[in-house]
Amino acid sequence: VAAEGRFSPAEIPEPTLAENELRRGVFSGATLQLLCALAAIVPEAFEVQA
Repeated sequence: VAAEGRFSPAEIPEPTLAENELRRGVFSGATLQLLCALAAIVPEAFEVQA
């Protein structure tokens, strides 16, 4: 009787190919934005001194 009152775990479906590609695109876009922001904030670090 006690086991009947327990909740069963929720079934989470596996992500589809489109969801995986969307997630990959979001993360790569965020990484590119961070790199561009760092390059704009600290341009002196990337200059070659002659």
